[in-house]
Amino acid sequence: MRVRRFSFWLLAGLILLTGLPAGRASARQDPVRAERGRAAQADTDTSRRVEPGPALLRSAVLPGWGQFYTRHPVKGGLMMAAQAAFIGMAVRADGRVKDLAGLRNSAFPPSTLEDDIESWRSERRSWIIRAFGLWLYSMADAYVDAHLHHFDEEEPQFEFSTVPPRSTTVEKGFWLGFRIMLGRPDR
Repeated sequence: MRVRRFSFWLLAGLILLTGLPAGRASARQDPVRAERGRAAQADTDTSRRVEPGPALLRSAVLPGWGQFYTRHPVKGGLMMAAQAAFIGMAVRADGRVKDLAGLRNSAFPPSTLEDDIESWRSERRSWIIRAFGLWLYSMADAYVDAHLHHFDEEEPQFEFSTVPPRSTTVEKGFWLGFRIMLGRPDR
């Protein structure tokens, strides 16, 4: 029960971190350092473009590597640690299954021993499924992060008006319009 609760909170933390942009906390603490960081990041952004394909392949080879590639090191480190924990727990359960299987000809009651073996096999399967799910999640997250890497981070502009534009004529009734602009406005 404790192990399942731990894995739930670990995965929940990873999912929550997916939505956090990198470097926001340091920008609030020191504006001078944040400006230097933005200038350095602008230099590195132009020197190396983050592509979705390599990010996906890196995460396929090692979960978390794609997050490092897309410049999300905290997420990458957590994914690597979670994957290592999931694989470690699966190996631990596998060792327990092998230990119990070696006791089959001993003085233990066979029904209790078989129940224990089946319980550990089930635990091993659940850890393998969790590791596989995290592997898929890591690949998808790296791919999406690479696509969104150069996305404009400015707030979307929203216009709402009850007066029609000059080119529109309204003879009867009323006009209600709105416009959402994503990206930089034309200057």
